[in-house]
Amino acid sequence: MIKKLLLLMLALVAYDATAKRPNIVFILTDDQRFDAMGFMDRYPFLETPNLDRIRDEGVHLKNSFVTLSMCAPARAGFLTGTYPHVNGVNTNVEGREFNPDKTPSFPQVLQANGYKTAFMGKWHMDHSNEPRRGFDHWISFSGQGHYNGNELNIDGVTVKNSGYITDELTQYAVDFIDANADQPFCLYLSHKAVHQPFTPATRDKDLYTGAVVPKRDNFFDNLEDKPEWQRVSRGRDELYRLRYNDHYTAPSKRAPRPYTPENGAHPSTKDYLRTIAAVDDGIGKLYEVLEQRGILDNTAIIFAGDNGYMLGEHGRGDKRVHYNESMRIPLIMRLPGSIPAQSTLEQMVLNIDVAPTILDMAEVEAPAIMQGQSILPLFDQAVQTPWRDSYLFTYWRDLIPTLPRILSARTERYVYSTYPDIDDIDELYDLEKDPYEMTNLIHSPEHAPLLQEMQERLEQLKQETGYKKTVPRPRPEPEWGVKDGLLCDVDFSVRTLSAIQDASSIGNHPTVTGGSIGEGLGGSALSFDGATTVSFPWKKQVTPEKGSYVIEALVRPTADGVVLAQGSAYRGFMLYFDDGCPGFVTKENAHRLQFLDSQKSFTGQWVHLVAQIKNYHNTMSLWVNGTLVAEESIMWPMHVMHPGIGGLTLGADPTGEIDPLEISPLKFEGDMQYLKIYRQADVGNIVNHAAALGLSFESGKPRG
Repeated sequence: MIKKLLLLMLALVAYDATAKRPNIVFILTDDQRFDAMGFMDRYPFLETPNLDRIRDEGVHLKNSFVTLSMCAPARAGFLTGTYPHVNGVNTNVEGREFNPDKTPSFPQVLQANGYKTAFMGKWHMDHSNEPRRGFDHWISFSGQGHYNGNELNIDGVTVKNSGYITDELTQYAVDFIDANADQPFCLYLSHKAVHQPFTPATRDKDLYTGAVVPKRDNFFDNLEDKPEWQRVSRGRDELYRLRYNDHYTAPSKRAPRPYTPENGAHPSTKDYLRTIAAVDDGIGKLYEVLEQRGILDNTAIIFAGDNGYMLGEHGRGDKRVHYNESMRIPLIMRLPGSIPAQSTLEQMVLNIDVAPTILDMAEVEAPAIMQGQSILPLFDQAVQTPWRDSYLFTYWRDLIPTLPRILSARTERYVYSTYPDIDDIDELYDLEKDPYEMTNLIHSPEHAPLLQEMQERLEQLKQETGYKKTVPRPRPEPEWGVKDGLLCDVDFSVRTLSAIQDASSIGNHPTVTGGSIGEGLGGSALSFDGATTVSFPWKKQVTPEKGSYVIEALVRPTADGVVLAQGSAYRGFMLYFDDGCPGFVTKENAHRLQFLDSQKSFTGQWVHLVAQIKNYHNTMSLWVNGTLVAEESIMWPMHVMHPGIGGLTLGADPTGEIDPLEISPLKFEGDMQYLKIYRQADVGNIVNHAAALGLSFESGKPRG
């Protein structure tokens, strides 16, 4: 009994000691390059006095990288200390979010160990601004948010603010520190800046005007020795009309972007840099409140960017890719007594090292699943701390159709990149001799042994980190709150048009315009003459954004046209015939269309069609006469189909705007025997209906 009391007293003493543990202030910016800080001298005119102060009072982690250069995956990595293929957040557009039960975040762990925790700013996972586990105080906006005017979710209550978001988040952060200065706290301040549209505060809109952006060799890369996919150049309407197994052709080289002294090789360079000014001002305000409350010396300040950004290097903007300006991130931190002032670490540090480092600062054990490492042991000069000499960089297809899956192995001197899903050349660079990655050594006989070594290193890194080509969603499919099973059941095997009705329990009430009852496949069918339509009123239960949505139709086309459509110029889907080939298309965000088709013509034949959208699992599929003819990851998952776009229509695209360039103008001509729509149904059983009808894919003819 005495022993138990002593153990309890020791536990209470340990808990009380948390008051002496350091406060944590983690500041994250969006798309800020590793060299976009004043002390880096990349831009001689750039002024960041408060960032420079963090560096002067602490350490610059000179060689810091992100495991995947994109917002949501990078943020999940910072929070959980794990690779994207472990935490499950490997794209931006799929609405993924890590599972806090499997890959807990460092704020969760700190909260469970006596810290007051707060999150403020951009979360950018699961497309929701609702409060998350691990935070006592929560302030966030949906998605990317806006530079001016946001609806903020503050602890579950919506608050509309009209101000400049960088300044607003700073003030919320100052207030939190001021209110919690008497206890250990963790503040996670996640700015929207410097993400496009690169909107500086009004006070900063003229900063740096007239200053010269220094040239870099890779501004003038013609990409001649780089993979073909990098030289693809298409307009928006072409680029985002993604067809199953599309092949893009490219010239042998591309003209570099024009360089100007004012903006370098990117027209928005100055505005990009100007947005950093308000972030730096905000850091100054955080310093002020920490000093006023007398807790600065016991506060760790950590500053990072979520990923790099290309400002014209290799002719690119944005991030995602495997080049230095995209992979590298800014990372500086200070903690008196633990981190020497004005120090620099040369070791390769990753975004996934931040979480275990913070937990180490707080004297809290990191969860075993964390793959990163604390950097604090590296400051102990008396001990040779083992450290990585290479790391794995990954990218999965997301948003940009021409950008393939990427795997890279980077060492301190070399970087090797490959594209496993396409037939294209790989890349190999000697970063010591070629820091701007201008000379691809992939075909150099002299470097053949190095290439083999880097390929083996890549395979080793994949194995060590648990890499998977297909990354399952981190969370099980949610309960959608909408009806499963048969959503629509219209059989045209009736004697008269007036007898047409929906036999499903949903109670759809179709309206038939034109047409006639004709001969079907062992029964009757509705004949479409190019002016015939069947319209259904909008019903939430019959929209495709929830769960697995399956469309089944038995049709006989006599000409090309739209079999079924729902949507508008912004969002929709269609089942159709083009050159006699059955096809299916989804549309999201105005100009992004994704097509599947059979590559076989069935004009004049009865065809059993099954199209499936698995929005949560990000796949779309098309079966023709019982054969899977196309299956593809959805690059742009469909979101809510609202009442304003109307219900389903058979025989035409009623708005003419889902795909006005190709499919929408075509009115269906032919016969339809039935249409059925299901949610969360066994698609295998539905596909097998073709065999019962005696239909086969082999009866089709090659396209054209």
